[in-house]
Amino acid sequence: MFIYKTDKHRFLQKYKACLVVYGNQQAPGDLPTKATILTNIIFQTLMAITAKFNLETTQIDAINAFVYCNLNEVVYIKLPPGFNKEKENKVLYLKKALYRLQQSPLL
Repeated sequence: MFIYKTDKHRFLQKYKACLVVYGNQQAPGDLPTKATILTNIIFQTLMAITAKFNLETTQIDAINAFVYCNLNEVVYIKLPPGFNKEKENKVLYLKKALYRLQQSPLL
């Protein structure tokens, strides 16, 4: 994904790029394709129990969780279109998990 960052006057400040894996194009394997997530109903229930019994809670930021997980198998991805014309037919060897990779939520 290519993202354009602008200031409050909508003037271009910088370009950003983010590599995202298309999990639907990954070869099917024996891994489960869904990971457990905290749904809104479960979150509300946990907050109600916390309030009822006057418990303490801690918030953990896990936005970059996929970036720090080491992969335990070999995964290659193609470079996105428009990345670099000279390296158009090259592939990248992934050392760390990326968002949407089937293994990422399990790691």
